[in-house]
Formats: sequence, C-alpha cells, structure tokens
Amino acid sequence: MAFITTKTNEYNNSGIYQTFKIPNYASTLTFTYDVISEEPLEWVDEGYNDTFTAKLISTTSENTLAIESTDTSEWTRVTDVNLPCGDNTTYHTGTITIRYDVRELRGSNVKLAFDVQDSGDNTFDTAVVIDNITLTR
Repeated sequence: MAFITTKTNEYNNSGIYQTFKIPNYASTLTFTYDVISEEPLEWVDEGYNDTFTAKLISTTSENTLAIESTDTSEWTRVTDVNLPCGDNTTYHTGTITIRYDVRELRGSNVKLAFDVQDSGDNTFDTAVVIDNITLTR
C-alpha cells in the first residue's frame, strides 16, 4: 500500500515508482486506487486541476493506465476526512480497480509509476491511496 500527496514539498507533487521485469507467465497487472481531494466541485474549471496518473513505461512504450483530475473525475463527498490547511469539503473517487494486459511486455523491464500533482495553489491538497498491486497469469 502507498499513500502519496501533493503536500510533500515546495513543488506540490509527489510520486512513487517501481521497476521490475514482467514474468513470462504474467498476463494481467492489477491495482486499486482511491484519489482524495479538497478541490473537486468547488474549484472545477478554475485553474486548480489537481491530477493523479498511473503509467506503465517500458523501453518501447509508455502506457497511461489511469488518470483522474479535479475537473473531470466523478467525486463522492467524504464527511469524516479533512486534509491539513484546507477546508471541510473533502471528496474521493472511491476505490477503482485497474486491470492491464501485459502479455506483450513479458520478459521486459518496466517502470510502474504513480504521480499526484497540484495545480494552481499549494493550499488545498490531493492525495491517492494505491493498493493491491499484482501480476497474474
């Protein structure tokens, strides 16, 4: 499990990645995520479009597996979570499961990268919880 947030440094972004070799038996990469933010619904189309991206990068390709943003994602209100320095309006995407076919990448070295980026301010935070990363037959 990983938790990454925009409130980690002066650049207002944070990321995590892992490099590994796709085993010859693998057919599917799976993971779950839940994006949490104080910006949705209040700040849509106002220049505060925080984003989360998940990518699988090899020497021959870069595949975006997931992208969420303040302006375009579907959000649900969370009543018991308040991020530091913001207000009392927090939303989340809910747990989303990604399944990606990796058969064409068998035997390749890849980088699985997750990034959360703040846009337009450093007050209202966005974070993501990533979990259940697996490779299956």
